[in-house]
Amino acid sequence: MTPIMLQKELKKELEELFAGFYSSADAEFKVRSVSVYEQNLQLEMENEEMDGDKIPYIIVRLSEGELTQWDDTEQVKVILVFCTSDSDMKRDGYKDCMNMIQKVKERFLKNPQLGAYFNMELPMAWAIQEDESYPIYYGGMELNFACPAIRRESAFA
Repeated sequence: MTPIMLQKELKKELEELFAGFYSSADAEFKVRSVSVYEQNLQLEMENEEMDGDKIPYIIVRLSEGELTQWDDTEQVKVILVFCTSDSDMKRDGYKDCMNMIQKVKERFLKNPQLGAYFNMELPMAWAIQEDESYPIYYGGMELNFACPAIRRESAFA
């Protein structure tokens, strides 16, 4: 199983996990469901800039991988980027990011298995942005997964 398969499986899992999840309404009462993207925020047209209509979203980004022994599992690091918007003057948009992070934490701490082939392993880390970007808020998570090994075809290879 490849890291790309892991990314696709995680995207599918997050789409299901956040199917009934809505971020807080902003001052214009535009409540949107969460979209999930692989690796980058997809642009609809060439040279298009990021549009607030895509918010809230999660990006499933493959970060790095490592094999340390023959026939061992590959360790793959995945970064989840969370983005929400809240134009209320209370500036509580970070709470939507934290709620999304908490939902992912609960999912994988209760059951680290993802699909038939992947297992989430500790450590698990999260962060909320430090810089001001009102009314857009960002958070992130780092998850580590064990991916099945590619087995050598011959002991003499």
